[in-house]
Amino acid sequence: PSASTPAANVNRGVCAEARHPMVSEEAFAWLCSWQEKQVAAGSKTFLRARRSPSREPRRIPRMVMQTARSPGEELANNGKWIGTWMDSNPTYDYMLLDDADCTEFVAKFCLAPETQAYHAVQTGAQRADLFRYFWLREFGGVYADTDTEIRLPLATALQPNASMVSGRAMDSDRSEEHTSELQSLAGS
Repeated sequence: PSASTPAANVNRGVCAEARHPMVSEEAFAWLCSWQEKQVAAGSKTFLRARRSPSREPRRIPRMVMQTARSPGEELANNGKWIGTWMDSNPTYDYMLLDDADCTEFVAKFCLAPETQAYHAVQTGAQRADLFRYFWLREFGGVYADTDTEIRLPLATALQPNASMVSGRAMDSDRSEEHTSELQSLAGS
C-alpha cells in the first residue's frame, strides 16, 4: 500500500511517540483516542509518521493538521494537494479533522467565550479559521488549508528552533483557489 492509504499506518503504534512537552496529558490522551478511532475505522484521515525523525529536537511538534466538512469529499476534490503534505513529510503525523471532530475538540479544550464564538461564526470556512488557532494553541504542529500544496519538506522549511512560522504564496500558474508552499504554520 502507498503511504497515503490506511493500511500503511496499521502496523505502527498509535501515539507511540512521546508526548511533546507543550502538550498537556489530557490533550495528548484525546489525540491518542482520536488517532486510535481513525485507525480502527480504516480511515484515510490519519497517517502515522512513516519514518522516525532525526534526533534533532524541534519546538514545533511534528504533526500536520487539516480540516474539512466532509473528509471523503475533500480527499476526492483536493487529494492531490493533501497528498503533498503526507508524501513530503514522512516524519510527521498527518490528521484530517471533520466538523464533528472540531466541535468535540472545542467543547473539551476551549473556554466558554471561545466556544460561544466558535458556534457564532457564520460559515464553515470561518469556523475552520478559528479552530486552527485553538488547535495550534493546544498542540502546536502545522496547519495548512486542504487546497495548499507543499513543495519543500517541513524538515527543510522549518528551522529547529522556530516557534512560529506563517506564510502564503500564490502560484500564478494555477487558479486562485490553489495555493502553494506554506499556508499557515505554528507551534511552540
